Amino acid sequence: MNPIKIKYFNHLDALRLICFGFIFFRHGLFTNDQSIEQDFLKGWREDYFSVSAVGLDFFSVLSSFLITWLILKEYKLIGGFNLRNFYIRRILRIWPLYFLILAIGYIAIPVVCHFTGYATPQLPPAFWMISFTTNYYAGYINEHFLFFLLFLWFIAVEEQFYLVWGFLLKYFKKHLTIISIAFIVSFLIIKIFLGSPTFPAFYDTINYIPNFVIGAFFARLSIEQNNLFSNLTMWTKTRWISVYIVLLLVLVFYKPLFTGPMDHLKHILLSVLFGLVIFENTCIEKPLFNIGKYKFINYLGKISFGLYCWHGVIITIILKTMEAVGHQDNLWDVFVFYPIISLSLTIILSIASFELYEKRFLKLKQYFSALEQ
Repeated sequence: MNPIKIKYFNHLDALRLICFGFIFFRHGLFTNDQSIEQDFLKGWREDYFSVSAVGLDFFSVLSSFLITWLILKEYKLIGGFNLRNFYIRRILRIWPLYFLILAIGYIAIPVVCHFTGYATPQLPPAFWMISFTTNYYAGYINEHFLFFLLFLWFIAVEEQFYLVWGFLLKYFKKHLTIISIAFIVSFLIIKIFLGSPTFPAFYDTINYIPNFVIGAFFARLSIEQNNLFSNLTMWTKTRWISVYIVLLLVLVFYKPLFTGPMDHLKHILLSVLFGLVIFENTCIEKPLFNIGKYKFINYLGKISFGLYCWHGVIITIILKTMEAVGHQDNLWDVFVFYPIISLSLTIILSIASFELYEKRFLKLKQYFSALEQ
């Protein structure tokens, strides 16, 4: 059966790039110099970079929206949902690059260290990486291991979501509302009554439950097109501008706003705001910011998975190279040259990875899909 042609969301790729921008905002300033780290970067991260974590919130809401939309659209168009094909499509998208990064960390790096005399970096037991549970290893056992492998913890969170959410939508779709409410209530109980300074850890999937549930809610809204959908599509530009202003204020005052009891509601509030942004960019005929019209931005958004995976590799290479040649970092290096160089090399490497490697697997997705974008 040939895939059914459906519309493509022009702005989702651009939104993915914005998600990566938040993440790079935190990681892009780095140094081997402990005096710069302690005197400048530590304070900057505490005062300004805490907001960069919203990139993960945004990305998980966006990911949930698209995945849920595609599944529900498949139900609507052909009356069913093929769970096996769904898992295969996720494997073809994630696993080739993911396991290539693992091969670099577990095979290439130790070999290079062996022949160059450098100490082999600390690696987590391979089981955690292969089973996509690295987030729990990093959160509750040890987060101090090879830098670019640590970045893969969020891929583990995403894979856990795909595994559970696909199963629930296959066998419990009729109870989706009850399931969603149960997830949110469980999240609040854990955060308010069971939470502690060490639980749930930053890396724990529990933290991102509201993101996935609310992203799915907006996907369902856009599929069912009920009264709430109609009301949102009737919003004036002034109302949508207000949404963006509120989001901007939340980001500006992120640290003081989410200190104390409000921290429990952080992911819920952010997810609702990001869900509205996604809705405005996908379901409103003329969104406020027509960022989807820029081809290069769309392209970079399309390869954002590569940008996320490869930027840790590039940063690690720069750090180790500067250390090997005995370079003494200064503030220009940390705040100007390193971010520009690491971002440029990340883009170049991600393009090469996408065009020469990932595309070979992505082309196979058409054989496991009833829908075509």
